[in-house]
Amino acid sequence: MDELTPRQDKILDLIVRNYVATAVPVSSERVLQDLGMNISSATVRNDMAVLEDKGYITHPHTSAGRLPTTKGYRYFVQRLMGQVDLPLAERLMIQHQFHQVEGDQEQWLRLAAVMLARSLPSAALVIPPKSAQCHLKQLQLVSIHDTVVLLVIVLQEGTLKQAIITVGEPLSQDVLTTTSNKLNARFSGLSREAIEAKLDGLGPLEQLVTEMTLRIMRSIDDQVGEEVYHSGLAHILAQPEFEDVDVARPVVEALEQGSVLSMSLSRFVEKDTVSVIIGAEDLGESMRVCSLVLSRYGIPGQMLGILGVIGPTRMPYWRALPSVRYMSSIVSSLLQEMYG
Repeated sequence: MDELTPRQDKILDLIVRNYVATAVPVSSERVLQDLGMNISSATVRNDMAVLEDKGYITHPHTSAGRLPTTKGYRYFVQRLMGQVDLPLAERLMIQHQFHQVEGDQEQWLRLAAVMLARSLPSAALVIPPKSAQCHLKQLQLVSIHDTVVLLVIVLQEGTLKQAIITVGEPLSQDVLTTTSNKLNARFSGLSREAIEAKLDGLGPLEQLVTEMTLRIMRSIDDQVGEEVYHSGLAHILAQPEFEDVDVARPVVEALEQGSVLSMSLSRFVEKDTVSVIIGAEDLGESMRVCSLVLSRYGIPGQMLGILGVIGPTRMPYWRALPSVRYMSSIVSSLLQEMYG
């Protein structure tokens, strides 16, 4: 990015913050009023012309005011905004809300989406955590009737699956429990590939149960994308940028098509940081008026998801980044306590 003078930095900062707050192009008179410097209006207009020449601001043909470009927002986030933390009162409120929810992963993720959406306000999305490979925590065999057995599989990532197995002869619950214990001792904590490497020496019933277990684990490993929890769509549709149905449609479709969104966002989000995705430079022309602020969350090396907010490029980034960062840390801590 082109280097700017300290005064030009301040002017760009004021234009971004004013335009985010009002959605009205910012005039040189307003900048001069807010700048608080003993300089002339001509000096401000000259600096604004430099900012426009460098591509940081632009102006609609119908207005003498200026508004930030994608490049201007990017400069603001990277150079001007600085490190912003969520106020203590908001952090305590978020903690309180999560403490009211029982230890249920789905409820946590839904609550995270709702609270992020309310905090800006904007739309929020939470992509559930997923492992590159699931790992078996334990399995249990339950006799249902004669030759019909219920297989219950619990994965370390929190997923529970059930399947019906038909065996060749009636088996007592004691036999089924002994088989379950033997397989748990052998396979607990292992991925599908690790289990497949330890199949030697299994008896007929053990082999039948293991094959069904592997089939279920394979189907989970092969899943493309996940459901996306989202909230607050009405917030962004109320913004002037989305009054045009053709502009709003790609945003609605992105939130509703969970698997597509999950795959497309993974390439943007870096580890241990909040990623800011702005307009057409990252998302393509169909979402040119949108920005996303995203973060990974979960347990490193075990299970990771993505959460964040989506709204117009005219987003209060100074609220979005600390909100997403803190929500990521809260949900990660909860998952660590449950599965870590």
